[in-house]
Order: sequence, then C-alpha cells, then structure tokens
Amino acid sequence: MSEQRELPRNPARRRLLMLSGCAGLAALLPPAGMVGAAPRAGGLPATVEEARRRIRSAMELHRMSALSVALVDGGRIVWQEGFGRIDRAGTVPGLHTLFAVGSISKVVAALAVMRLVDRGRVGLDDPLVRHVRGFRMASPGHERVTLRMLLAHSAGFPGTDSRGLFTTRPVEGYAEQVLRTLAGQRLKHAPGEMSVYCNDGFTLVELLVAAVDGRPYARFVEEEILAPLGMADSVFPRQPLAAGVFAPVLLGDAPEVAEYVNGQAAGGLYASAGDMARLALLFIGNGTVEGRRLLSEAAMHELCGAQTAYMDFHPLPAPDVGLGWDGVRQQGLAAAGYRALHKNGQTIFYGSQLTVLPEQGLAVALTGTSPAYGPEDLAERILLHALAERAGAPRFAPSLKSPVDAGGAVRGEARAGRLERAVGVYAFNYGLLRVNPAEAGGLSLERYEQGAWRVLEPRLLPAGDGRWEGGEGRAYRLLSRAGRDYLVRRSPRAEGLHAVEELIAERVARAAPLSAAWRARLGRRWLCVNEDPDSILLEMAGPVFAVHGLEDVPGHVLAHYKGGVVQVARVATDLRAEMTIRLPGPAGANIDDVVFEPRGGEEWLRFGGLLHRPLEGLAVMEAGRTGLELPGEAHGTWVRLQGPTALRLSGASRWKLFDAGFRYLEGGAGDGRVRLAAGGEGAHLLAYGLPGRLLRLEPAGV
Repeated sequence: MSEQRELPRNPARRRLLMLSGCAGLAALLPPAGMVGAAPRAGGLPATVEEARRRIRSAMELHRMSALSVALVDGGRIVWQEGFGRIDRAGTVPGLHTLFAVGSISKVVAALAVMRLVDRGRVGLDDPLVRHVRGFRMASPGHERVTLRMLLAHSAGFPGTDSRGLFTTRPVEGYAEQVLRTLAGQRLKHAPGEMSVYCNDGFTLVELLVAAVDGRPYARFVEEEILAPLGMADSVFPRQPLAAGVFAPVLLGDAPEVAEYVNGQAAGGLYASAGDMARLALLFIGNGTVEGRRLLSEAAMHELCGAQTAYMDFHPLPAPDVGLGWDGVRQQGLAAAGYRALHKNGQTIFYGSQLTVLPEQGLAVALTGTSPAYGPEDLAERILLHALAERAGAPRFAPSLKSPVDAGGAVRGEARAGRLERAVGVYAFNYGLLRVNPAEAGGLSLERYEQGAWRVLEPRLLPAGDGRWEGGEGRAYRLLSRAGRDYLVRRSPRAEGLHAVEELIAERVARAAPLSAAWRARLGRRWLCVNEDPDSILLEMAGPVFAVHGLEDVPGHVLAHYKGGVVQVARVATDLRAEMTIRLPGPAGANIDDVVFEPRGGEEWLRFGGLLHRPLEGLAVMEAGRTGLELPGEAHGTWVRLQGPTALRLSGASRWKLFDAGFRYLEGGAGDGRVRLAAGGEGAHLLAYGLPGRLLRLEPAGV
C-alpha cells in the first residue's frame, strides 16, 4: 500500500508497475464496452462468443484499457470489434481506432523488399553493401550480409539500437543513426549462421528502399502496399497523433502519452485490427487482393517459406522463421495439422498478434494496450475454435499429437544427455541461470536477480528420457552443438494442447581472472548522456549503467542497465568486454560489447549506441552559483542539485529531473521550475542545450 502512495510522485515508476500487472493497483478495466460489427451470416458465431469471453478475461487479468480484434473466414473479414475504452468518457475503440502494432511492421517491411525484387531492382541474396553504400561494421564479414538475412534475423548484428527507439513524439533520422552505430559494432555471429531476433536489420530496410527507389520508406509503403491493400487506417506517424484517433494506455482516467517507435520498418506502424486483417488477406490470396495481384507467386513463395535452409546452425526444428514472420509454422496449430504464419508485435505499451492459415482462409488479428496479455496464445485458441466450429464440433479437443501427457509432464521423442552434466552457469540476453545439485536429490534451477540467486525450480527430477521435470509440466535438457552447451526448456502452452521447446540459455565458459583495470571498475556506475530527451526508456528504466563481477563467472563482468537487466560479457582487453553467447532465437537478441573510452582523464562507457559518463566527478550546482556551460544537443549534461527545495532553471532547451536514486520525477522544455525532496538528499538533473549556453539555477518562491 505504501507503493501506491509513492506512485503519483513518480509517473514513470507508476507506468512500469501498471504495465507489469502490479497487484497493488486498482483494476483499470471499466465495465465491458464493445463496439463493432456483429459476425456476418455464417461467420463462426460460436467462435466469436468464445473469443469475447477470452478477451474480457485477458483484459481483466492484465488490467488493459483497450483491445481490438478482427477475424477472417473464407477470405473475408467476418468480425471486427473493440473492447474497453480509449478516454475518460468511456469511448469504446472503434473500427478505425489505431494501435501501435510494433513488429507486425516487419511483415510490411518484407513486402516492401519483395516489391523491389518483383521489379528486378534488387535480389534477395544481394549483399546489402551493393545498395546501401555507407554500410560497414568494425569486424570483417559484414560485406556478406544479404537482404534475405535482414528479413530472416540472420545478419549477425548485435540486435537493437535502443537509443531514441521509443519516444513520446516522432523523431526523424533513426535509421541513419542505426547505420552509424553499426559502424562501430562487431558481428556477434557470422552472417547467415543462425537466426537471432534483430530489429536493426529491419531498420536498414528503410535505407535500402530509399536508396533503390528514391522515395522515403514511409511514402513507398503507403503508396505501394497500404493503399493497394485498402489499409486506410495504417500510418507511420510523422507528427503526434490526435486524441481519439488512437488507443492510449489509460491509468485510471488519465491517458498515457502516445508511444512512437522510430524504427519504422522494425516496429513503427500504427494500425487498426481491421487493417491487420487486410494484410492477412494478401497471404490468403497468395499475393492477390480482390482480384488484383500485388506480389508474384514466386515472391509469396519466398515470404511464406522457412528460411532455415539458408542457415548453418538451427539446433531445434522450431520456429521455422520466415521473411518478416516469426515463423511459418505455429506449433499449436501444427499439432492440430494446420500450417500457420504468425507474427507477434510488442512495444513498451502495446501487444499485437497476426496469425494466418492461408490454406484454410482463416486469420485473426489482435492488438491491445499491454504487451503481456499473451496475444499469440489467444489467437491460437480463437483459430482452433474456428476450425472446430467449421467441422461441426462444439469446441476444439486436445489432439492426440499433443506432447503433453495426461499427468502434465512433458515427454520427448529423442533421448538426451543426462542433465547432471548441465550443472553450471548459463547466460541469455537479459540474465543468468544456474543449475545446481538439489539437496533432496535431482537438480535445482536459479536465476540471478538484484545481486542474488533466486530459485526458479526447487527440484528437477529425471523423467527417464534424458529430460528432467520441473513444475507445471516444464521439462529441461542439455543440448550440445558446435562445441557449445545449451539449456533447453519444454513447456506446455494453450492449456496443455501442445508444448513448446526452446533454447533458453548458453553455458558460460570459464575465463582468466579479471585484470586490475577491470577490478577497479566493479561496483561503479555511469550515466547515459546521449539518449533522446523524449525517450520513454530513459524515464521508465533510468539512466544508470553499472558494472559488477560474480565469482560464478570468472573472467566476465555483468552489465546492469535498464533498471534491472543483467548481461554477461567476457573480458577481451582492458578496455573491452565482448558479447559471447551465440544463442539462436529471441534469448540471444540485443546483446552488446561493453567498451571504455578515455575522455579528459575519465573513463566513459559505450554500450551499443548509448554513451555514458562516470557518476564520480559530477558537477554540483547550488542556487545562485555560476552557470555551467552545455556541450550541445547531441549530449546532455549531468549535474547534482543542492540547495532550496524550489529552484528556477534557465539555459537548457530540454531537461529531466531524477531523485537521488535516479528515479525519474519530471521533465520540461526551456526555462522551468524544479522541486527537490526535503531532507537534503538533493537530485540529479540531465540538461540539453545549444553549445555554449549556460545552465543557471536561482532560488524560486515556494
């Protein structure tokens, strides 16, 4: 309950807790409101009622303010409906209400490339450097990156340049920034070796289209894809969206600010559920919509085909990644005997799903104001129910193909090595796992969080097939490939209809002890100086980057950032610790080197596109003291504030105020007034301004 009393003083923390489903907050879901067309005649009415029930349940569980859905049957949209509200007056999402659909944008990006392929302007297996002349990286081999690799997440890029990606207003120039960031980065695996989720590859599609066609990416997509498909409710915002046009996240009656994803091809599209369904119609029609061909059959074959044949390393059969699609085989629907294309889209505030069964003429589109409501599973259940209704069955029954047995244990077909060999520490993109012998026999699984190991699975017991069973039907095994050890988890999905097996972490190899230079950095903190002033992540996750050590992983350091993310890096030189895991799939995405740069007698830290200055040595400003010169708009200046609780700030074009523990408090543009907490703890100010401008503080009346 004390948590609630703090929330109004810290809106970013309030947002983060709400979006993660904090139990202390009141439910945000209003009395169920709905708007939309009733299902057409023969339009699967039982499926619609079941979908409504599941949608309401998901919205209540995850405290969602708004959600929209569209269902395609027989090659036409038979149902579209909005739930919840988009403003304090209780307005229900309409048929044309826009949502940030995130990575659904990647399917559109793949279509854009294939339009150029159909016209003979590019080839899928052309090297990127042939068309984007400025593309380069800091390691050899980047010249082998092809257009196909961009669309199949196999280029080998570190992952995502998070700097300025999520902002409260549209920001231009993000794609060019990514190109500059990549110029200083290494490949994390050889081009084409494996598929590891990668936003930056899709962002470069924007530069590719502009270089080859001459039109800006957004204009090309609008004229060549959105307009021909009748997607009139889809847009890459260049200006802030007007209230009532889109569905904001609602906190009680207060609307959240809009979220803009500045990587347009990777995730910048705003669209309605109906427009997502119109996108699905292109794949159901094999490149045609309403009798008009948009893409050739050859292009559609490429878009809908599994890309694993073009990769050297894919230790598990799933997910059969496609061009732009997360997969061309959705495991739950495959267990029932159906082929499905599927794409999930997540931003900070939104979650979406598009799943298409081309041969059955079925598709469902979901988009809503939370990334956590499980839209992929929800879409799967809606489609399974639709298939059952078509067949005349009252509901879909679990298939005999399901790998989940009646007792809930996950069984596998092939024997694996005994998991005792898996004792050790494993890394994935956002943390560490540790497998230990359990005191009562068997094994235990732990995760490293907030400086300590927390038990995830207290006891794993042998299943007799090389796997070890955990709680709630989960099972684990060790997989060794290409000289590396991977921890594999199999877990039931969709109420036990099927199980998903995935690589979750890679064993961390022991290395030589840390040098004196690295030991001196342990426990220190750095502050980000070049994040965009309108960054949502800067407010929600904070500016602090810390470096720590851990006895369990000698020769490595732990990078702590984004308010709790932990990433392991192996020390390579006194100035660089390198990303080392080569983990196919989403668990290997978004990793970077930790690089130190000597600047003016200090060590600054670079992590991906973000630059950080040391916390030590911050200038201290008190009211009435001489002003501090600002370096310019590209970098912000950090100062520690002391003095009266009310101060008047002048000289900055933009500013952000954080408390003594670097929790975001407030921000503004131009001159303003800030309040410091009583008790003398002070605060931290991040100020942006024109070169040579003086930042000044003066006492302000209470």
